[in-house]
Amino acid sequence: MKEINGDLIRDGDTEFDESIRVSGDIRIDGDLTAAGNIHAVDIDVEDIDAEDIDARDIDALNIDAEDIDAEDIDACDIDAEDIDGWDIDALNIDAEDIDAQDIDAWNIDAGRILFWSYCIARTSLKCESIEGRRDNSLYACLDNEAEVQE
Repeated sequence: MKEINGDLIRDGDTEFDESIRVSGDIRIDGDLTAAGNIHAVDIDVEDIDAEDIDARDIDALNIDAEDIDAEDIDACDIDAEDIDGWDIDALNIDAEDIDAQDIDAWNIDAGRILFWSYCIARTSLKCESIEGRRDNSLYACLDNEAEVQE
């Protein structure tokens, strides 16, 4: 694992052939690719491609990852196999499109949500469309009604 003290700031696409751990923020004017995991406080890049992403805040156009564990995810598109080991686990998700196995969050505000077995939000679930891929898939908001505005 490559350890970076402080912030990682770069112009242009950046690629690592190993996992990276940044003690500060990642700000890249381009794409970030890591052969393993990415650990940082805040991540602000165009596209992220990694195995696991662990951060307080993620601001990106596209995220393609195996697992995402974050406090806030702010992106145009989220395309992930799993987050929280087959789930998206985040406090807040604000996205144009979400495509995931399972979704678990405090707040979800999205355009299109496509999930495998479940999508659960604690305080708010707002979207234009939501669809499960399995016959018995389900979605719910625990504290309020889910708002699906076709």
